[in-house]
Amino acid sequence: MPRAAENLHALPTVNVTAKGHAADVLATPAAVIVVDQDELLRRGTNNLGDVLRGRPGLAVASDSPQGQNPVIRGLKKERVVLLVDGMRLNSAQPAGAIGSMLSLGLAERVEVVKGPASVLYGTGALGGAINVLMPQACFDDRVSLDAAAIFDSASRGIRGTSVVNVASPDHALMLGASLARIGDYDAPDSRVARTGYDSNAFIGQYRFRIDNVQQLRLSLQRHIDKDVWYPGSTRPHPHPQVVSTTLHSPETERRLFEFGYTWQGLGERPLNFDARVYRQEMKRQIFARANGPLARNITEGRVSFVTNGVDVKADWLAHPAHLLSFGIDAWRMKAAPARFIANPPRFVFARNDPFRDGRIEALGFYLQNDMSFGKLNVLAGLRHDIVEGRAAAVGNPPQTTGLKRSDSEF
Repeated sequence: MPRAAENLHALPTVNVTAKGHAADVLATPAAVIVVDQDELLRRGTNNLGDVLRGRPGLAVASDSPQGQNPVIRGLKKERVVLLVDGMRLNSAQPAGAIGSMLSLGLAERVEVVKGPASVLYGTGALGGAINVLMPQACFDDRVSLDAAAIFDSASRGIRGTSVVNVASPDHALMLGASLARIGDYDAPDSRVARTGYDSNAFIGQYRFRIDNVQQLRLSLQRHIDKDVWYPGSTRPHPHPQVVSTTLHSPETERRLFEFGYTWQGLGERPLNFDARVYRQEMKRQIFARANGPLARNITEGRVSFVTNGVDVKADWLAHPAHLLSFGIDAWRMKAAPARFIANPPRFVFARNDPFRDGRIEALGFYLQNDMSFGKLNVLAGLRHDIVEGRAAAVGNPPQTTGLKRSDSEF
């Protein structure tokens, strides 16, 4: 086919994260990057760091092969919102990367918004937003199977991914799994110890079509990483039995449960509506191991973050030149850390929790107008957030007063 004819049939790249609805990247007044599934497979990506490294305006803060936090225009962690299928992934991380707690082996695409995205995603999105989109159950009268396998000679690592979809006119079921066994990396002079890990991810979704405009969905996700070491965390220790310490995580787990309802409008000026409730559970083990003659853990921390959330959003084509979007989202995250420290000279473990019964609650409202005036596209939005944090006690000896704070922001 002649090149001119190829260009006529080329489909525009679509982004759903920047505006909150599907839009052509060229009509989006924001700097965005879209990485599709073909590129993810071609690059053999294991985590977000592999996706973002080397791209304009993006960098990676790394402390291990699996601990790679994204950096957008110099901003990271609490200044960047990470999402999976539009649901926040953020939680406090003492080591490693929150982005490692989802499997790119199952991802269909990764969308990055470079620059402020707070109107849609609330506080914490000053640097931008990264949304990892997973496969969705689809209504086709067929059975489909997608599978892929990747071998990495540098680590002798193997990753396998499989997604199956079974559907009828009113029912759709999607199941997927991604398993990875990554060995220690080979360097020019020797093998690099403590760079391997195991990773398992599972996903499932059921959709029921009520009629031609309404759907119900139930989604489940589970991700487990095992035996992850953080060489970048190695720190010297004054005791001769310890010499230095390195953090490692024997097991990290994330579970996500979502129930949603969708209304897809019809007509010349459709109203589209989506509502969801979700629960996300994250559990991490963070241990500090002595690298000297003692050769055992001197700090053991186990922490869980549980987030319950709800969000409702809608968009309405009020006028051919005005697409209005509006929504409300609320979430509550509870944290329960347990930390044990073995101090010299006897190195007997004693409990020393950093805080007790911590929680963060957030409530946000937003309104956005996507305006089109010929070749000029203008995106205007307004958001109000209320965020409250509290804890029963902090430190040891514990402080129990003055531990509540509330902020609001437009």
